[in-house]
Amino acid sequence: YFQLTNAVDISARTLAVRRATNTDGTTPDPCATAVTAFTSAAPNLAVSSASFSFVLNGVSYPNVKTCSAGSANVLSGTNAQVTATYPYTIMLFGWKPLALTLNAQTTELVQ
Repeated sequence: YFQLTNAVDISARTLAVRRATNTDGTTPDPCATAVTAFTSAAPNLAVSSASFSFVLNGVSYPNVKTCSAGSANVLSGTNAQVTATYPYTIMLFGWKPLALTLNAQTTELVQ
């Protein structure tokens, strides 16, 4: 859970400060940028198992890992929210008594 919440915090912070254009003049995909930051921050979590949702300037992008259209909603002074959901099964001596879904959410002010 700590790794999940830390990775979501880093994802939101990266999304909030990384608005520069790519070398070819295009704007980077904000959701893909956040997922990449998540992957780097949580190497022990399987990103393929995680689901992500974003709210950029009030526009929702549920259950996505990319949202190139979202770059128009990443505006200075607005909010960017990142939510990640991750499945987790508790194991006790090889027995799996409980399956959980961990959630973490962070909102950052876009710079």
